[in-house]
Amino acid sequence: MENKRITDIETAEFDALIDAFIERETEDTGELQAPLFYETLEAIFQNPADATTVELQAQVVGSELQLALPTSTPPGVEVHDNEIKVNNLRFVIHLMPSEMV
Repeated sequence: MENKRITDIETAEFDALIDAFIERETEDTGELQAPLFYETLEAIFQNPADATTVELQAQVVGSELQLALPTSTPPGVEVHDNEIKVNNLRFVIHLMPSEMV
């Protein structure tokens, strides 16, 4: 094996050496393989996916707003009467008289 200084190694070669070292050292420990670790780390820090639009149906019954979701809705989205829940966020919509708007 040729001895090189770290400063003389190309980035891709250095990354390959580090990956090989990690895989070799964690081979029998039951830990994640280096490529899977890097993919997971990248997924955690990558920009969120493109915005998703969810169209709601709404109607006013008496003085109350009633919202409804379409049949195909992304996970984590719920609607009950005038409430919209998206994961841990809860939106409550209150109708105001038109004079106040």
